[in-house]
Amino acid sequence: MRFGADTGGRWGTSHVNLNLIINDPLAGKLRHEIGLDRIMWGSDFPHPPCPYPHTRERIGEILAGIPEGDRTAIVSGNVSRLYGIDVAALA
Repeated sequence: MRFGADTGGRWGTSHVNLNLIINDPLAGKLRHEIGLDRIMWGSDFPHPPCPYPHTRERIGEILAGIPEGDRTAIVSGNVSRLYGIDVAALA
């Protein structure tokens, strides 16, 4: 599916109903209070404090101690569901 394809009419409210983690470990710790399905990791590249070129290391620091399933949801699962991306087809 191409980027920007049908989002089920959610464009108008997606930015309000989803939360991004941008170098903020607290959001990961409060994921159940916020709602795990409402959190997506974002780097804010190329704006400071973007962690590039140490993105993977920073994600590891931000999400340290969080179970793998929750980490996957935050880093890729929620965004792929939002945009209807078939992650298996990318492999």
